Amino acid sequence: MEFVVNSRFLTQPRTGVQRFAIEISQEIQKQIPEAVFVSPGYKKIGPKETGQIEPIVYGRLTGHLWEQAELPRYLRARNNPLLVNLTNSAPSFYPRKIVTIHDLSFLRHPEWFSRRYFYLYRFLTPRIARHSLKIVTVSEFSKKEIIRLLGVPEEKVAVVYNAPSQSFTGGENLLEKEDFILSVCSFNPRKNIQSLIEAFTRLKAKGLKLIIAGSWHPSFRSMEISEKISHNANIIFKGHVADDELLRLYKRALMLVYPSFYEGFGLPPVEAMACGCPVVVSNTSSLPEVCGDAACYVDPYQIESITEAMKTLLDQKTLRQDLIQRGFQRAKAFSWEESARQYLRIIRDVLDA
Repeated sequence: MEFVVNSRFLTQPRTGVQRFAIEISQEIQKQIPEAVFVSPGYKKIGPKETGQIEPIVYGRLTGHLWEQAELPRYLRARNNPLLVNLTNSAPSFYPRKIVTIHDLSFLRHPEWFSRRYFYLYRFLTPRIARHSLKIVTVSEFSKKEIIRLLGVPEEKVAVVYNAPSQSFTGGENLLEKEDFILSVCSFNPRKNIQSLIEAFTRLKAKGLKLIIAGSWHPSFRSMEISEKISHNANIIFKGHVADDELLRLYKRALMLVYPSFYEGFGLPPVEAMACGCPVVVSNTSSLPEVCGDAACYVDPYQIESITEAMKTLLDQKTLRQDLIQRGFQRAKAFSWEESARQYLRIIRDVLDA
């Protein structure tokens, strides 16, 4: 199979979207060693996270300019091969491409995003979708959103799920739990951190801590959240943590609480399940589809709902153990190897069409 993978994700800070791109690319590399990866020159992610991915570095530009101008030039010089795009964006008018659109949160909730981001993606995304041979997304929920909001035919959209990385699998060797609740998320409005902090504060559980792991972007910083963290010694913000530290947190936590308003998939709950950590998640968007019967569900718009769920799990060890066992089974339903096979079948079908 002759195709090129747009590897701009190697120059971006790692969130769930970049995790998807890295994991799928690593599996593609294993299954098709001759696969070609092309990226701009500025590389942020180290070899520990990218495995054997060795991209061809092309051009002088970075970011969207590289993607819209220099990447198409590279492709045209090589007879216009199929281009695989894994992280929401792609050259707008290059016709031989597959694009992965993880979700359409910027259309559903523009108030969560900067004006620049919103207007850029509102312009780019419909054009990228229209000029793609196939659209891949990460849940049936997101597939319905794409069909409805972008007006594309159902047969043009395929679903390939996320999965927990190998770092988080084989978690049956449980470690002793410690007195903390964990949340893993980037610090932006859709993750509902403010409600989580308020719900935790209402618990008033002596000696219990809330640990929040994830990147904190200055654009989303809230003074109210900052003050609550600084005035409560039991709330610990750890920032971005490496996988080995995240593994320890998942295994030691009494529970993961993930009260997000909107997710295209929602990877941290599945990672937590794979590590033997019971999860509390929102009853919205893709999360019921992803977590099935292996989670405790809350209304993210009701702080009391989040507080009550945490209190119930703290009080009922039997329920926690039940969710741990259900979580192990649920996490096994997701595999990067299988997701890559599905993605490669999509590529093959497009090439054969």
